[in-house]
Amino acid sequence: MRHFSTIVCLFILSVTCLQCQEPCIPPADTYVRVGFLNFLNKKQFGDSVKFINIEGLGAVANLLPDTALASASFVFPLSPASDFVTFKMKYRKNNIDKLYKFTLSYTRKPKIINPDCGITIEYDALGAGAHDFDSVAVGKTIIDNDISKPHVVFYFKP
Repeated sequence: MRHFSTIVCLFILSVTCLQCQEPCIPPADTYVRVGFLNFLNKKQFGDSVKFINIEGLGAVANLLPDTALASASFVFPLSPASDFVTFKMKYRKNNIDKLYKFTLSYTRKPKIINPDCGITIEYDALGAGAHDFDSVAVGKTIIDNDISKPHVVFYFKP
C-alpha cells in the first residue's frame, strides 16, 4: 500500500509541475544595430553617401536590395547556426562602387525554457571580426532586444 501512495504522490506532483512550466512561445529573431560614421570627423554622412545591395553571406539572406543612406543605422540578424555572421555591402560615391565586408561574432548559449518547446538560443559577447572599414567601435557587447542605439559602429573615409 505504501508503494501505491508514493506512485500517486509522484503522479500528482508531475501533473502539477506540468502546469507550472512556462508556455511555449517561439523565440523572436535576434538582431544587432550597426551604425556607420565618417572616419574623418566621427559624424554621420550626408545624403550623397549611399549603400547599395546590403546582403548577408551564408545563413542570412539579402537585407536590402536597393539603395540606403549611409547615415542610417541598420539592423542585422544573427544566425542561430553559427558563432558569426558576415555581411557585404557596396558603397557608392560619384558612380564608383566599393565593396565592404564585415563580420559580427558572438557566443551562442542553448537554453531550455520548457521541454516541450525545445531549445532556444541566447546570444552574448558581441564583437566585430574581420572588416574592410577604417575603424570599428563595439559599444554594447550584451545582445538584448534593445536596438535603439548601435551595438557596433564602423568608421570609413568617404
